[in-house]
Amino acid sequence: MLQVKLSAATKRELKELFRLYDQDGNGTIDMDELTYALQSGVMGSLGVSKNDILALMSQFDTDGDNVLSEAEFIQVFKDLI
Repeated sequence: MLQVKLSAATKRELKELFRLYDQDGNGTIDMDELTYALQSGVMGSLGVSKNDILALMSQFDTDGDNVLSEAEFIQVFKDLI
């Protein structure tokens, strides 16, 4: 996967988003939290389906633990911010 250098401001914004969507505060985003993140608020207008969310989780959950770490989350959202 191509690594894109993010500005400090963008990285900070993505970390804030991660903390917002990590609803239980355990340091990871599970499937329910990712679904909420992609189907609510401003992002809800993206029209992301449950199948799209499953595909995103599968693609970006690089360690296979069925949750997104902060680094994995940043890879998902870096192009949307």
